[in-house]
Amino acid sequence: STSDCHRQGEHVGCRPPATSGGPTCKGLSNARKVRISPELQQFILNEHNKNRSRLALGQVSPYRKAQKMPTLVWDPELASLADANARSCNYGHDHCRSTQQFPYAGQNIAITKFYGYKFTEKELVTRFVSGWWSEYVDARPQHITAYPSSYSGKPIGHFTQIASDRTNKVGCSMWYWKDGQFDVYYFVCNYSVT
Repeated sequence: STSDCHRQGEHVGCRPPATSGGPTCKGLSNARKVRISPELQQFILNEHNKNRSRLALGQVSPYRKAQKMPTLVWDPELASLADANARSCNYGHDHCRSTQQFPYAGQNIAITKFYGYKFTEKELVTRFVSGWWSEYVDARPQHITAYPSSYSGKPIGHFTQIASDRTNKVGCSMWYWKDGQFDVYYFVCNYSVT
């Protein structure tokens, strides 16, 4: 419920951009939503879950085996709210994406811009999720259970979001547009717990 968010700033679902894209998208060439087919949805889940599985099995040093690590499943409401962010065509975290079921929903965002290359959506998802996950080298095991409030080191929040054993659902959206000669892809994933 959007009323749950008044303390955190405007909820992304209160006045979302049009489904065809927000005002920023209108000024961009070919701005469009990338269709998350059932196959791509499963691929996104697999990219997250293979990393979570490696962590749970104790295969990511210096992290110990997890006592519990649920398999992430897709949540359409989290995906819909991720799309409300992505279709703004403005890179940035939204202030609030909480729902009645997920009052402390988390978020990872990524953007890439390239020229002269062709990548499939699966290749892009792999790049985005791998980039988030690669932050494990700068995090510490205790950061997964309690993100330090005064942390000022290298980015680790994307990794801790994926690695949290409290997270069990995810929903994502991807948008594409042209920026001059460059192809731009913006990827947003919302998680059940931050």
